[in-house]
Amino acid sequence: MQPIKSTQRKYKTGSSSLMFFIILAVIVVALVAFLVLRPNPSGEAPNPTASPASQQ
Repeated sequence: MQPIKSTQRKYKTGSSSLMFFIILAVIVVALVAFLVLRPNPSGEAPNPTASPASQQ
C-alpha cells in the first residue's frame, strides 16, 4: 500500500469554483449592506427632496 500524499487534492475543480463564487457573492452582499445600512456620520437626517448638486 502506498501512503496518501498530503499534497494530493481531494476536491474537484468544480467545487472550488463554486466556493469562489459563493465567497464573492458574500463579499458583494456585505458591501451593499454596508453602503445601504451605514449610519449617517454627520448626524443630520437626509433630505430626500434635495438634489446632490444643490448641497454645495
